[in-house]
Amino acid sequence: MPKLKPKFEISNSRRDNIPEISINGIIDRYDAKWIAYQIRERKEERIRININSEGGSVDGAFNIVSAMVSFMASGGIIETVNCGRADSSAGWVFACGTRGERSIMQFGRMFFHQPEYYNADTQTVLRIEDLPEGSQMRTDLENTYSDLVNIFVDATGISRVNMESIMDANTEMTADEAVNSGFADKKIKVNNMPKIRNGITRAQMVNLASSLEIDAVFETDKKVNTKNNNMDEIAKLLGLNPEASAGAILEEVRNIKTTLATAQGKITAQEGEITNLTSQRDKYKSDLESLKDSEVIDYVNKLVALNANLKGSEVSMVNQAKMDFDLFKKMNPVENAKPPKVDDGIEPNGKGGESEEIQNAKKFFGMSAEEKQNLKASNYPEFTKLAEAYDRNSHAIFTK
Repeated sequence: MPKLKPKFEISNSRRDNIPEISINGIIDRYDAKWIAYQIRERKEERIRININSEGGSVDGAFNIVSAMVSFMASGGIIETVNCGRADSSAGWVFACGTRGERSIMQFGRMFFHQPEYYNADTQTVLRIEDLPEGSQMRTDLENTYSDLVNIFVDATGISRVNMESIMDANTEMTADEAVNSGFADKKIKVNNMPKIRNGITRAQMVNLASSLEIDAVFETDKKVNTKNNNMDEIAKLLGLNPEASAGAILEEVRNIKTTLATAQGKITAQEGEITNLTSQRDKYKSDLESLKDSEVIDYVNKLVALNANLKGSEVSMVNQAKMDFDLFKKMNPVENAKPPKVDDGIEPNGKGGESEEIQNAKKFFGMSAEEKQNLKASNYPEFTKLAEAYDRNSHAIFTK
């Protein structure tokens, strides 16, 4: 079993004599205060923080990050080095180093998740959604979650939505993924790197990496990390931090392409649903029209059955009824229809000659379309009287 280095250690690098602060193991709030104090007390222009930690206290990490921000705001540079693991709160410390000075070992890993509450009584870990809505504990976790997302957005330049999805999904990243996503700037090749087996735990990685004597060569992937004016313009269009790394920009573009592909798939599915609904609507309209036509025809047939004089006028009556069925039924009530006395064309007084009813029917029949239109416009009651006389006696006129 390799001998572990001290949990926290301050020394000067044997390579370049830069002051180094090493963080190994779990971060607790008390040790974090001590680390923050050491960072604030450094008088040098550059310091290096070596990190090999599974994370730990949220408050402790905030304390360390605050000290780092204060140091960098005064003009100092902080190199951060992921020597094996930079998980959870340790990942916040690592990502908040000076942009361009965040390095990760080629076998290093990062792990992201939502802030969690540990219930010591039940020995269970609770996430935001596990806590009651409106409870103080849930509110505190939600506020912490928002603060952490803001830290990562500012440190990496990636979008808030992307950062939330990474944390919500309990995401683990390799060294290359961390560089490509903007959480790290450089990958370090280690000459005496051991063979790492699949399934190694994060705690085992921390112990293993802590035992290495690292002879590192910093390697920058120019393809991923070199920015140009075009990428600066892309960053503006994407609404990213102007200082976003090339890796962060490319990662955001990949996410947008994935989102667009997903959206296109949904649109295609919706278009199919719309086509189906349109077909159903057209069939419904057709069925409704057929139902209306059937109702009109049935009504006209009842009228004809009750009044033999209407025989032969079915087509004309159906067309009239289709134009305004409610008005047609009012003018031709089927419940009052009785077979009338057949008009023989003789006046009731027996003097001979045609009745007024037949005369009105013939008058309407002999009118031109223009005359009918003018009469309808100038004297609608007279037009109605003539038209109704024609409807009732057209059969008699043509068969005399």
